[in-house]
Amino acid sequence: MDEASKLAPDAAPARRTYGAVAKAALGVAGVGAVAALRGSDVGASVSSALFGSPTAALDDAPGGGSELSFYVWSDYTDTYGDVGTSYTWYSDGGYAGIVEPYVPQTLVADCAACSPDTTYTWTFSGGETAFGNEVERMFYALETYDVQVSATAGDSVLASYAGTVVCRYVRREIRQLSSTDRNRFFDAMKVLWTQTSDIGQDIYGPSFLSIYDTAEFHVTLSSDIKCDHMHDGIGFLTMHVGLALALEQALQAVDNRVALPYWDYTIDKYMYDSGNWTSMKSDSPLWQNDWFGHTDSANTTINAGRWAYIEVEIGVWGSESHNSYGYLRAPWNNNNNAYVERASDLCGQTYTALPSCEVHYYTLSKTYTWSDFGWVLPYEPHGPVHMFVGGTKECDTIGDKVESYLDYQIGLSDDDGEYETIATYAEVGNSSNYTVSGNETVMASTNGTLHQREVKKLMYLLRTDMFVSLKNMYRAGYLEFPDYCSLDTNFSDCHATCMELDQLQDAITDKDDTYIEDYWEMMFAWSSATDSYTWLSHEVKVTIIRMVCEGGFAVDGDQLESGSPMDPAFWPIHGTVERLWLYKKLLGFTNEGWPDDYSTVSECFGHNATDLIPFSFSLIDTDTDDDDDAVSIMANMSANVTLPAPSPAVMMDELNSTRYTNQELYDKMGPDSMAMPYVYQDFDWDHCSHAGFDFTGIDTSAEVTDDVLDMTPTDVDEAAAPPSLDDDADDARRKLTGASMTREEIVAFRWQLYKMTVPEYIQDLF
Repeated sequence: MDEASKLAPDAAPARRTYGAVAKAALGVAGVGAVAALRGSDVGASVSSALFGSPTAALDDAPGGGSELSFYVWSDYTDTYGDVGTSYTWYSDGGYAGIVEPYVPQTLVADCAACSPDTTYTWTFSGGETAFGNEVERMFYALETYDVQVSATAGDSVLASYAGTVVCRYVRREIRQLSSTDRNRFFDAMKVLWTQTSDIGQDIYGPSFLSIYDTAEFHVTLSSDIKCDHMHDGIGFLTMHVGLALALEQALQAVDNRVALPYWDYTIDKYMYDSGNWTSMKSDSPLWQNDWFGHTDSANTTINAGRWAYIEVEIGVWGSESHNSYGYLRAPWNNNNNAYVERASDLCGQTYTALPSCEVHYYTLSKTYTWSDFGWVLPYEPHGPVHMFVGGTKECDTIGDKVESYLDYQIGLSDDDGEYETIATYAEVGNSSNYTVSGNETVMASTNGTLHQREVKKLMYLLRTDMFVSLKNMYRAGYLEFPDYCSLDTNFSDCHATCMELDQLQDAITDKDDTYIEDYWEMMFAWSSATDSYTWLSHEVKVTIIRMVCEGGFAVDGDQLESGSPMDPAFWPIHGTVERLWLYKKLLGFTNEGWPDDYSTVSECFGHNATDLIPFSFSLIDTDTDDDDDAVSIMANMSANVTLPAPSPAVMMDELNSTRYTNQELYDKMGPDSMAMPYVYQDFDWDHCSHAGFDFTGIDTSAEVTDDVLDMTPTDVDEAAAPPSLDDDADDARRKLTGASMTREEIVAFRWQLYKMTVPEYIQDLF
């Protein structure tokens, strides 16, 4: 519709037919779904392939069924439905719609009983008036606005309706954005990557912050040798919501129309697992050069498009965190690439284990307290994304050596308990159900020797968790790094070396099993997964440790370490877990108390309820006493506070008192609070329904049965066992008691989630 038609007084009131084409096309898959994902503008094909169709109908509109009402219309609502209607503050407040700031908004009068010659008069807060069935208006402040529309015929008023709209930014899945809006987002991001904070604040205002300063905060907080203040604790969610808000408001300083989109990576996993994609990188629009850029095994640096050759800050020797080359990277990551890097695999292991609909479904349906949900969220529902994008290198050879050692030295136990030496996979593959391709051994069926299956499982875990070993060993004080390496020094001459290897070898002679097991468990994240391996003796464990230590572990891609904010693809990730939490809030927690056991390391600031979030952002003051009940942004002026030099002690202990604590932000970011400057478009996971996981069918109610009522204290303790994925009785007990899992039980539950997304040829090994 052209501009003249939009403003015409007598335009026909036939707008609200959105989604009809999308409904007709629902279920489109295959080529059509792939084409929809490869970057087209907002359209019915994308809606049908990924997000389903809007469910709102005309009678659902504010005042639906009455003589007159109005609604907010845009190209987005035409395809995806009304914005934010699932928020409880929206439904409880009876609002007429959500409008977006700095973007022309179309309001459409809805009067089914009115004649074509009816005239419509609009009156807005402040007394402005407009005329027409449809009117276009700009909204600027994040406030509520009273709007009245009246329908007249001649001199007679047929009907009038007064409603209130709420102005908020709208966060959408990045593939939902029109190409125009997506490019606005990328263009605003590019300014943060190319401008210093000082100059940017002079041009754009105090909310501007260069990505280099933002990354320095993240590196400092995440790579403190004592503990990770951003991850590995219950504060993960609120800390990253605050970080994302700071970035979003810096973007809005550059372009006030931009909101931070989110990347629902379960879509990519669904498209791959359903056979619509053959590759989650080459088939996805995210990794094209006009989006986040492309890398591959031949070139681990983006070398074309808007994000080509993003430089990593060098010479930061005075910073709290840097590697041996002086780059602003994690101290354990001796990567000397001058540019942001994405390795194509994990130590030679192709990695496709993005979090799936299944993982998110069971995270929602099998955790009942905030403590349980908050402990699970940073890991399997989120962490594999950084592994997929970042990757690890300089460790393929280590993995190959370990695998060759196991191939030649360890065999099946015979009747006497003695170990036999077996041939290599390449030799055994001809007579067993294995095929060999390069360095990958792929199981052709579930048969094959127990040894082959066990080794394959161990090597998958070892290769994909090498980055965890590197980080954990660093924090445990078992790694040493060169103080300085020149930029032309190869990794082979500038890598970590393990401490106490001689003591480890002596422990074999002294039969100090405890020392060996402690070292192994510290180094190997999923060590419990191989506890049943009778052949994994202490001698074998020590040999594996020595091989990995002598090889220097690995080099992390930038998405997989504390400097991850430098990769622009980092920023849409955490909105997905925030949105998952919001939906869990709508489903309901049985207990939202902040746990005393709030981090993996005792008293790690950043994760306690009362710890201050160190990032500058502004929320909306919803406690105003204005007569018109308006709410206004910038009530908290923390966005105008200059951050101190990055230091964990300063950032967490000596910050301006206007900043929010974890608990304060947690309370304000819920679906019942109007304090956030944004809403998410919707809480729909249609692709998950197609995959067999219907989020709308999750039941959080606790059925009170005779068995539950007869529970004894011992039964209650037993109910806190790790929730099985199909135990309805356990679900009922847990929901009724509001019991939280112990740390050990959380790990056991995470293991269940972990096994859901490993490749098919590995799954049977678990």
